[in-house]
Amino acid sequence: MSDREKYHGPAARKLYAWDWTQWLADGDTIASATIAPVTGLAISAPLVKPHSVTVWVEGGTNGVTYAMGCAVVTTLGEEETSTMTLRCRAGVI
Repeated sequence: MSDREKYHGPAARKLYAWDWTQWLADGDTIASATIAPVTGLAISAPLVKPHSVTVWVEGGTNGVTYAMGCAVVTTLGEEETSTMTLRCRAGVI
């Protein structure tokens, strides 16, 4: 998985997802996921689906850039981590 960059408003409550479809081997699915805590953001527990991981994110400080990491383990025992960068900017929806 490659790193990704998104914009997030400080007052926003938004859903963010990691799509692992391209990375997963045929017949493999995500068994578990962990989202690393990020100081300054409220991040929900991950919702794990067979090919994706989704979280709700709230808060943040205008002008601050946050790195949100998602680590997965698959049913075939593969392990991988992907980082999503959230740039917190006022006025972003």
